[in-house]
Amino acid sequence: MEDEESKANQMTVTKLILAADHYATVCPAIARHYMDQAEEIKLKIGTAASPRTQICEFCKTIWRPGNHRILLIPRMQLTKSIRKMLKRQKCGNKIGKLKERLLSLYLDGRNRQVIICSVCKKRTKILAAVRPSTQAVTKETGKQQKIRNKGLRNRKDLAKSTKKKGNSERSAKQVFGAKKSLIDGFREKFGLQPLKKK
Repeated sequence: MEDEESKANQMTVTKLILAADHYATVCPAIARHYMDQAEEIKLKIGTAASPRTQICEFCKTIWRPGNHRILLIPRMQLTKSIRKMLKRQKCGNKIGKLKERLLSLYLDGRNRQVIICSVCKKRTKILAAVRPSTQAVTKETGKQQKIRNKGLRNRKDLAKSTKKKGNSERSAKQVFGAKKSLIDGFREKFGLQPLKKK
C-alpha cells in the first residue's frame, strides 16, 4: 500500500511540475499554484525540494527570461580591516560577531549570485565559484612560473646592457647605419642616385 501511495504521489508531483512548466510563460499564476502544490507533496513524501536555481523559494515562480534579474556579487577582497582581523584571530584575541561574519565571507572566497524575483521582489542568494587555494599548484603552473621568471631576468639583463653608454652608442650607430642602407636600397631600386656622404 505504501509503495503504491508513494508512486502515486511521485506521479502527481511530476504531472504538477510538467503542468507548471507548460503554464510558466502562458499563465504564471497557475504555474506558481502548481509548483506550490508539488513542493507541498514533496515535503510530505520526504524528497528533495526543487533547486533554487530553477524556482523562487518564496513565491514558487519558475525562472524564465524577463521574470527575474541576476546580479553577481564579487568575492571579498583583502582590505586593511580584514588584515587586522586576521592578525587578531592568529593572536587569539576575541572578534565581534559582525567581524567574524566578514572574515568567514573572505575566507570562504566565493562569488555570490543574487536572483531578484520580479513577482515577489525577494532575493535568492546562491553561492558561486570558490577561490582556488594557494597550496594547490600544479606542475604546469610551476613550469609557467619558471618561464616567466626567465623572461623577467632576460628583460632586466637587456635593460642593464642598454643603460651602459658604450652599448647604447653602438646600438644607435647600428640602427642609423641600417636605416641608411635601406634608403640607399630603395633609391637604387627606383633608379635614383644614392645619398652623398658629408
